[in-house]
Amino acid sequence: MNNSNSPDSILFALSKEELILSLKRIKEHLKENYHLSEQELSEAKTKQEEIKIPVSIFSHELSPSEALVKFLKENIKLNYHKIAELIKRDERGVWGSYQRAIKKQASEFQLKPDEKYMPGSAFKKDISILESLVSYLKDKENLSGAAISKLLDKKPSTIWTAYKRAKEKNEK
Repeated sequence: MNNSNSPDSILFALSKEELILSLKRIKEHLKENYHLSEQELSEAKTKQEEIKIPVSIFSHELSPSEALVKFLKENIKLNYHKIAELIKRDERGVWGSYQRAIKKQASEFQLKPDEKYMPGSAFKKDISILESLVSYLKDKENLSGAAISKLLDKKPSTIWTAYKRAKEKNEK
C-alpha cells in the first residue's frame, strides 16, 4: 500500500541509512529548538510504545486475569515472559490464565472503534488485576463507581470492594 500521495511515502523512498540520518537530525532539532533532554526524548519513546489495554475486554465472561492475558497473547502477540513482565505476575500464572481463557472463549477479542483504553503500566504487582483496573478508571479517568460498574458489566458492590481493597493495599 505504498501510495505516493500518502504522508508516509517519503519514508518508503528513503534508504535505511537516510532514515537513520534523518532521525538523528530530528532528534537534534528537538533538543536545540524545543530544549528537550535525552531523558525527555527517551520518555516520549517509552510512552509512544506503551501497550494500551481496551477496557471492554474485562466485560466478558472471563476473569480479569484471563481476559488480560488472552488479549496480550492473541491480539498483541506477546509471549508469556513479556506478558508476565508487563503485568508484574509470575510466568506460570500467566500460562495458567491463558489456558483457562481459551477453554472459555476461543475467538480473539473484537475491538470497537470508540474503545476506552488504559496503559499496560497501570497494573501493579501487589494488587489484583481488577483492583488495578478499577483504581485506574476511578483515579486517572475520574469515572464514578456506577460508570465503572456499567463499563465492566460488574455489580457496583464488586467495584466498590475492588477499589477499597486497592486503596488499603496502596496505603501499606
